[in-house]
Amino acid sequence: MRACIGIIVLMLTCCTVLAQESNSRNDVYTLLREPVAGAGKVEIVQPRKLAEALSNYHARNAQHPGLDGFRVRIYRDLGKNARAESEAVMTRVLEQFEGLRAYRTFDSPYYKVSVGDCRTRFEAYVLRQRLLSSYPRSFVVTERINFPATD
Repeated sequence: MRACIGIIVLMLTCCTVLAQESNSRNDVYTLLREPVAGAGKVEIVQPRKLAEALSNYHARNAQHPGLDGFRVRIYRDLGKNARAESEAVMTRVLEQFEGLRAYRTFDSPYYKVSVGDCRTRFEAYVLRQRLLSSYPRSFVVTERINFPATD
């Protein structure tokens, strides 16, 4: 039973990694089944419902890349000047805080500017403290964030 759970976790991890690294329609099963010179043959035996569940999981992750995390919202407003103001805020924050990622979104009727890709709420609060002198009305929000950069 533990081996089955381990295999399932391994396959889910492989699916997630492959979804991040490749935009092609190849899935982990196709890659495992392809013959490799000097390597053994892999045969996958699994229930049909498990294959469907993994396929659905892979499709959902491919549609919405990233992971749940936190950002610091530094601007949120509506009105006729909100679009231009949000562009100006975004430009200003990118100049003030080099290397910080900023995201401008429109969620009718609000224009919003958020910064950072924080995996934990604490990390977002630390970032907010850095921004507080320039953006005193900033606050932490839960959003879908980009995957952290790998070194």
